[in-house]
Amino acid sequence: MAHPLEGIVVADLTQNVAGPFCTQTLGDMGAEVVKIERPGRGDDARAWAPPYWGRESATFISLNRNKKSLALDLKSPGGLEVLHRLVGRADVFVQSLRPGAIDELGLDFAGASRINPRIVYCSVTAFGARGPLSHLPGYDPLMQAYSGLMSVNGHPDQEPARVGTSIVDMGTGMWAALGIVAALRQRDATGRAVEVTTALFETALMWMSYHAMGYFASGAVPQPQGSGTAMIAPYQAFPTADGFAMIGAASDALFARLAAALGCPEMVDDARFKDNPSRVTNRAALIEALSARTRERKAAGGGLTTPEFSILLSYTKIGLSEQLIASDLPEDRYLSAELERYFPKLLRERFPEQLRRHPLRREIIVSRVVNDLVNRAGTTFAFRLADETGAAAADVARAYTAAREVFDLPRLWAQIEALDGRVPAETQIAMLLRSRILLERSTRWLLRNRRRPLDVAATISRFAPGAAAISETVPTLLTPGVGDVEQLSAAGVPAALAEQVAHIEALVPALDIVEIAESVGLDAVSAARAYFDLGDRLELHWLRDQIVALPRDTRWDAMARSALRDDVYAEQAALTADVLRAGANGRPPAERVEAWLAHNEPAVDRCLNVVADLRAAGPLDLARLSVAVREVRNLMDAAAAPGPTEGPDLSSDQPAVARRA
Repeated sequence: MAHPLEGIVVADLTQNVAGPFCTQTLGDMGAEVVKIERPGRGDDARAWAPPYWGRESATFISLNRNKKSLALDLKSPGGLEVLHRLVGRADVFVQSLRPGAIDELGLDFAGASRINPRIVYCSVTAFGARGPLSHLPGYDPLMQAYSGLMSVNGHPDQEPARVGTSIVDMGTGMWAALGIVAALRQRDATGRAVEVTTALFETALMWMSYHAMGYFASGAVPQPQGSGTAMIAPYQAFPTADGFAMIGAASDALFARLAAALGCPEMVDDARFKDNPSRVTNRAALIEALSARTRERKAAGGGLTTPEFSILLSYTKIGLSEQLIASDLPEDRYLSAELERYFPKLLRERFPEQLRRHPLRREIIVSRVVNDLVNRAGTTFAFRLADETGAAAADVARAYTAAREVFDLPRLWAQIEALDGRVPAETQIAMLLRSRILLERSTRWLLRNRRRPLDVAATISRFAPGAAAISETVPTLLTPGVGDVEQLSAAGVPAALAEQVAHIEALVPALDIVEIAESVGLDAVSAARAYFDLGDRLELHWLRDQIVALPRDTRWDAMARSALRDDVYAEQAALTADVLRAGANGRPPAERVEAWLAHNEPAVDRCLNVVADLRAAGPLDLARLSVAVREVRNLMDAAAAPGPTEGPDLSSDQPAVARRA
């Protein structure tokens, strides 16, 4: 699609901020901009650094994209001749030289229009082309001061404050660009040159227009409002427990929603706050009442409001999308199918080749992957797993997708969401959160135990059948979670779904179990029986539950808790593999477990004694539980396999399951 100013040539004889911002805007709309600079040092903004971007001033780059640069010595006849030729072929000439200097070059409006009778001529000035101040130069902070803008910025009883960006310069550039676009239309209609003049001072006065009108109406001199504005309340930053929150309730309806969100709906009925004029009149009382609420909400354990969460969700998706679009993830064979799923079936059937060549193919794939991941796994999921494992965002997305499909979670989610209106929303949320535990821990397992980049299709093919078999039989492998099943059933959840959700966390070690089954030549369910039997006999399930119950007030607390929990899973998996590998003579897994426990009774008793001490010790902490996990590791190191007469022979040549530290 053509840009609106495509084919328009702009000669740019400006520097600093206002003029370059104007011509950059024209360049963004498709114009060909040729920037004229002095040989050697160029635009003064090139020296406005640090910060640098590479070897260039970051400020200069921010104001001069989409331009070509031409160094000309305008004091030499040759350089001036080149500029005249450029003006002769240009559609637009923008200049910001000091008063009189442009005349000396023969390029005032009269001179430029003689060279090019169809030129749109724009002057970026300080105080305009006429009047008593027209000969003076000007800079943004001087204009902010001179216009009164600094007198209404900042906080009461503090020194005047400049607006933190070059608002006068950039505003002048915007007006200039708008004037040029209008002048191009006039030029095209009349065929004659058009002159446009902008002034920093006029822009600064424009920014003060409603303050000035307020003064003319009331006679009151405008005062600094901090983060607020004089005619609306509440419309400013309010203190919170850990910073400030900007609140803008510019209508009575928004104020009612704000009061409800802060837990003080009665404020709407307070005569002092019934409408905006009343709130402005009673601003001090309003700010005091709202500040007390905003400080308290976090301290009282209040969560994010819907608008706050929406913003967080949006920025999470934007950040993750930027990382994935820059990666090779859209080319993944498995994930590329998201492109087809995006379009209706009829389009997929009739135009398959066109869809594969869609110009937004990568963006569509990434959008679908990101939306599913963030909506299902949460706003912190990708960041935390990348932080814990060192994985790139694309690796996290691949592992997430594989884990989701291995356990057929979309089907489970659909069953839970089909209960809308039939069970309390709180019950549905609790069920979805339980599935998220399985999803997150399985994703972490894949990131830590599979080579990157993960082959998503191969991973699903390898683990899904075993995971499905374990899922079907897991209620028979564990002590039934009767309380959970009954609680869910009482809320209206169908019995089969209630039982599946009640036992879903037991599927966390399923990936380990499938690997164990492969290594010892058993089916996944048989390996699962041995795994859970050992967990019960050695009280590893209880130990893991105590670790999960540890506080995680800080990031380091959470990471230590997670690492210790994963250590228990790893030790239980390695122990199960060793027990089952203790022979290949066909004895059932239960008999192998019994033989192993009997043969290693002293080491097993020591481990169980440590667990018994912990049970009697009262509240547990990370240090005590770390000792218990170490004892499990010692059990494995000290244990020996039963001899040939006690159990299976030890000559199995099945590959070992790698033991993770």
